[in-house]
Amino acid sequence: MIDIDHMSEKMTNEVLEMALVNDYPVNSGHNGPRGNAGTEAGRTMKQYAQIKKLGGMVGTGHGANATDFVKTYHEVARIMGYSHVAIGTDVGGFSALPQRDTSLKLLYDNTFTRCKTGNRSWDINADGVAHYGLWPDYIRSWDLAGMTPQEKQVFMSSAEQFTEMWEKCELRKGKLIH
Repeated sequence: MIDIDHMSEKMTNEVLEMALVNDYPVNSGHNGPRGNAGTEAGRTMKQYAQIKKLGGMVGTGHGANATDFVKTYHEVARIMGYSHVAIGTDVGGFSALPQRDTSLKLLYDNTFTRCKTGNRSWDINADGVAHYGLWPDYIRSWDLAGMTPQEKQVFMSSAEQFTEMWEKCELRKGKLIH
């Protein structure tokens, strides 16, 4: 599988052109739409269209908080035709986990309890996503941030869609034009 993240824009475009010739899907694991001051993690509209055409996947970066993530997810899901969009959780060193979203208040009750480690009880409202054990809280907060049911379904189907992409890679193995 080819992951195009961390390639220069020129290299990304060249790899996508080769992928199109070979009908080979690519993955962009943690990204967002390219703005005016784009970075290597930002995808252009043309790149998203090519990834979509190839049956590839995009993992939208998790954002600074739930509201920020949902805003980007709205845009990327629409661009990708409400398919093959996941979340990119790359936080290795330079990118922090999502922070507390002061505009939202996630409620805990007997159907959704707080994460506990040892004697400590965690609350996303106070702690943000302090560790990976709070991802369920973060995902639940997307509803409060305005994620639509259609977008939630896209996210909940992303593992199956990743598997479909992987299967397509397997089918193309050994058949590539060099």
